[in-house]
Amino acid sequence: VVVLVGGGRGMTAQVAIALAAAARCRIELLGRTELPLTPEPESTVGALGTLELRTALLASGMRGPAEIERRVAQILAQREVAGTLRSIGELGSQAGYTSVDVCDREAVQHALKRIHAEYGRIDGVVYAAGVIEDKLLAEKNLDSFRRVYSTKVDGAGAVLSALDGLPARPGFVVLFGSIAAVLGNRGQSDYAAANDALAVLGARWSAGTGTRCLTVH
Repeated sequence: VVVLVGGGRGMTAQVAIALAAAARCRIELLGRTELPLTPEPESTVGALGTLELRTALLASGMRGPAEIERRVAQILAQREVAGTLRSIGELGSQAGYTSVDVCDREAVQHALKRIHAEYGRIDGVVYAAGVIEDKLLAEKNLDSFRRVYSTKVDGAGAVLSALDGLPARPGFVVLFGSIAAVLGNRGQSDYAAANDALAVLGARWSAGTGTRCLTVH
């Protein structure tokens, strides 16, 4: 049983699919995207991209540009997560998905406890959550810095703390950092700092618990 934190999209999805292909392990995904409880409406199910979705939503009566853009982003995200789950299943692995905010320590703790209770084990954890809001430091406000930094550092801290509360820790934890933590990157002062702190957090947790924890930049 391997838990991947960071949703069923992007890099997290690629890692989940690779793990499924290599090991056919049980994959549990944690992410912010909320999956719908009912099938996608017929009004949008045939719309394949952003432009087609905008047109379909306008035709359905939705008028506010901001509301349309939020709905388009939501539909595309939900489709991507559903596609990841299908791909994992086609490779012979079982997969589950839980919608959770990684910065909500109580929610993270509850999700990991439930997974451990259901399967009797968590063998590994991969943490790949993160947000990017690139701007030069002179244009970066504190709220934006905190969002980028806390998603990486506070989110990982919540996961590691939750693992400490389980009957048994996993055999390994992998934290996905960024090359920006090592070399820096224009417009990513917040992201570089967050990923550097992520590596320190993982090293301290590993030293204190004896559990292998590797940060990949």
